[in-house]
Amino acid sequence: MSDIFNFCSFKWWKMISSPLITALEQDEQFLATVLRSSEHDPHLRLDQLEMETGIAPDVYNNSVTRVHVRGRKGKTLMQFYKTLVIKRCPEQQTRRKDPTFCNEVAVYSSVLPALLQWTQDPSLLPFPACLHTSTNVIVLEDLSSIGFLTGNRIKGLDLDHSVLAFQALGRFHAVSLSLKYQNRRALDNILSQVQEVVFVPEAAPVFGVSLENALELAVTSLKHCPEQVIFDAVQILQSLQGRTFRTLMSLLTPKEPLSVICHGDFWINNVMFRYKNNKVSEVAFTDLQVVRYSSLATDILHFMYTSLEPGLSRDYSDELLKVYHRSLSETMAKIGPSAPPIKLEDISDEIESHALYGLLMSFLVLPNIANSAKKLENSSQYFNNLSLFYCQRVKDIVLEFADKSFI
Repeated sequence: MSDIFNFCSFKWWKMISSPLITALEQDEQFLATVLRSSEHDPHLRLDQLEMETGIAPDVYNNSVTRVHVRGRKGKTLMQFYKTLVIKRCPEQQTRRKDPTFCNEVAVYSSVLPALLQWTQDPSLLPFPACLHTSTNVIVLEDLSSIGFLTGNRIKGLDLDHSVLAFQALGRFHAVSLSLKYQNRRALDNILSQVQEVVFVPEAAPVFGVSLENALELAVTSLKHCPEQVIFDAVQILQSLQGRTFRTLMSLLTPKEPLSVICHGDFWINNVMFRYKNNKVSEVAFTDLQVVRYSSLATDILHFMYTSLEPGLSRDYSDELLKVYHRSLSETMAKIGPSAPPIKLEDISDEIESHALYGLLMSFLVLPNIANSAKKLENSSQYFNNLSLFYCQRVKDIVLEFADKSFI
């Protein structure tokens, strides 16, 4: 979800001119029906709705509204207050199916319920509760209202936050990995509900250009570095030009045995944390538009090289992989004891073979994090405006990849 909020609340009965608010979201009866079902309370009734209309759309242009609900529930009509997040398909696409929105609907309506039925343990699925889905609307619990916060993407996540995220990721991956060995047919039925929505041929003309420009921007920033290792890396990176999209499509193609149901867009913007006694204690994952079946390494690499404090992946990647592996193994032993054990070396090899995915996705995300190059049509035009933050981050990541022989 976008981290830019422009709060503009109003009472539900007030006249609304913005087309971003649909009649559905103003429908007290609809929201009451949703809440009666989710709360298992036929007596629940609503007294007041307030909506924040200025919440920016998410990265896939789905509109997002936060709704504050006040009402009464139970036979005693005890007062309650709750906030919901309502996501809707872009208005201009309501007449044709938007693949990212359809994917997220499928995840909340089919994939996660099926995985929960398999595990019987909601703690393994760190996602917001879904109260309702349809072809053009998703109603979710508002994690921010129960204390969850997003991290600072400029600063990145420290070791404590990263450990918690990798533990939760290991548990999540273990669910589909265990199911694959216990009941492959059941997993295939689940996988039939989702689809690749980013790295598909029809997206190449647009997204492929973005990837090429991001790579060119990174190469441009590195050409000013005098180190021989950087010079050698630039030659390798330049050899990728013109085929970044095809390279990533190939890397995302599922190959066994370490393909799992992946988050697909696993980085700091889509991870929230809750705290207890001023210490991070709980994590949740959000925005499931690009959930896919692919190598577990893709989620690990995406997070490792877009979301951590500078230098943390260099100094603690081995420790974080051990954290992930321990969490994955312990969960598999619990819910899928007949599955073959996964060795830490297997995961390390998988990461090495998919390393370019992490590198190219970091190049794509870093300009946004640095907020320095708003357009990439001509990288040389923007080079002089690039922040030292961006240039140093690119250099550090490339040096780390070279040191690990990933490139």
